[in-house]
Amino acid sequence: MSKEYYGNDKVSNLVLGKASKEQLRQIIQDYGAHVCGFAGRERFQNLRKESNPCTLFEETKSIISFGISLPKGVYRIEDAAIYEHYNKKLVDKVEEVTYKIAMLVEQEYGGIAVPLISTGNLQLLAVQAGLGTIEQNTYFLNSKYGERLILGAVLTNMEIESDSYTRSICMPDCKQCMSQGNEEKNAKELKPIEQVCPVRFGEL
Repeated sequence: MSKEYYGNDKVSNLVLGKASKEQLRQIIQDYGAHVCGFAGRERFQNLRKESNPCTLFEETKSIISFGISLPKGVYRIEDAAIYEHYNKKLVDKVEEVTYKIAMLVEQEYGGIAVPLISTGNLQLLAVQAGLGTIEQNTYFLNSKYGERLILGAVLTNMEIESDSYTRSICMPDCKQCMSQGNEEKNAKELKPIEQVCPVRFGEL
């Protein structure tokens, strides 16, 4: 029988109410996440097999998606070593937070959790959880942090209500992320988004 979680008792069909969901979000933010969102089963049940989290974990009922941002400054300097250093540090941090979320879900909420690795393609899951949009250049953009987020995700058998989808911050008719070469190359060649996108650091 479904029930809302109010303690750390074990249940086979766990449903988080609104208060419990927001409490979980706050804990994840306290772990260091700058953004956190949730997607229920209705958001991914019709996805293609290769993109559907149920392919990996058939008991998946919800996705917990989050992101941690790099500072703007590492994109504004020519020393690539600094960017690469902190990008690697942040990937490690995201995986640490992913693990902590999975253990939290299992030990405190009584659910089952599958932590995903941050080197995977987590953008589509983040879109379903309302954290941002994937634009024409295939980059993931968040309204506050632009393309600076390193994403993480956890699959769980807990039922969590989906967050609202977010709107795109991509500027209408903006093609600056596309190559400025000839017409044939425009559709195939991309410039680094951190160099040209007007909203690469977040909404203007």
